[in-house]
Amino acid sequence: MYHNKKIVIGGAQFGNNYGIANVKGVLKSKDVKIILDFAYKNGISSIDTAKSYGNSEKIIGNLLPGLNQEWDVI
Repeated sequence: MYHNKKIVIGGAQFGNNYGIANVKGVLKSKDVKIILDFAYKNGISSIDTAKSYGNSEKIIGNLLPGLNQEWDVI
């Protein structure tokens, strides 16, 4: 499958109350998994995270080994 290296999933809301229109807060791990599965199946395999994104690194780190997918984590 072709993976678009120009499109990157932003992980800020995965571990942070991020976004001006965010009324639900931090995403649940099961919702992050759904997003990552959908993105990967549609050719996106890069994800951005940082310490300033709250628990984003931890959530992504816990999910990726179980997805059996190759991700570029930036």
